[in-house]
Amino acid sequence: MKYSGLYFISNPGASLDASLNTVRSIVDGIESNMRTATQQAKWTLNHRLLRSTVPPPSKQNGDDARPPQPPSSQHQYSYQHLLTLSYLSQNRTYNYIHTPPLQNSQNPGASQDAPAGSSTGTDMAIPSQQADTHYDLLVTQWAQLWTPRRVLDLPNGITYTVSNFTIYVGELRAQRQGPQSSGVLSPGVVVCISTTAGDPVWDDESGVDDSTFPAANDDGFDYGDYDLSSARDMIREVWRIIREGKDFGKAEIRESFMDEKDFCAGKERAREAEVRMWCEALRQRG
Repeated sequence: MKYSGLYFISNPGASLDASLNTVRSIVDGIESNMRTATQQAKWTLNHRLLRSTVPPPSKQNGDDARPPQPPSSQHQYSYQHLLTLSYLSQNRTYNYIHTPPLQNSQNPGASQDAPAGSSTGTDMAIPSQQADTHYDLLVTQWAQLWTPRRVLDLPNGITYTVSNFTIYVGELRAQRQGPQSSGVLSPGVVVCISTTAGDPVWDDESGVDDSTFPAANDDGFDYGDYDLSSARDMIREVWRIIREGKDFGKAEIRESFMDEKDFCAGKERAREAEVRMWCEALRQRG
């Protein structure tokens, strides 16, 4: 199984040209600092984000004469994601609903701890050809429950392999709607680095020596034996090598990793962990 880390490089001005320049800088870092890197097939991404609507104002004590009370400023939103990620699947769209933590009835400002290994979201996959119909259903028939927030595309992602690492790079493009929808905005650039979880050995020239690296095994492997701390360290080192000597200016760089408990629970849960990593990173401050 592949374990992944994701880096989101923000684009403060949202200019597409700025994001394309960042992609070129990252590609230069890969090709210059990792001499054995080989370019592979393109990849694509589409991410649609919806947020739960605020409940309508409520009346207190059944008194119709009193004005409705506005919703609490501490309202916790749920988010629904539709993610199509070509390198995970060519024909699936992943639907992830992220819910806020449970409220403590004794202390409404506090949240209850979820049981160990439990999830705060729901995952499912639908055929990609049904994604548009499903999204239209959410924004029309279920408009009282869900409000569309953002649609992001990544049409021409670049892929490199080097040793046991796969590096996905691309600029995000925001779909604009309405009468002033001309032009393309780009909120940032993503770099996803995947590797087989294990304990590889580094060398001084190409980055890693894969001769001692265990082969990926999707079936019958005890996932609890994976050394994820080593995998995270290796991914961070690859990212350090890529960005060495690069200046991203005022851009904020955010790092995300797949959830360890989900990854170690088997092949399907590991796939869900990667979907959730992408969805949470793309949600940003939506």
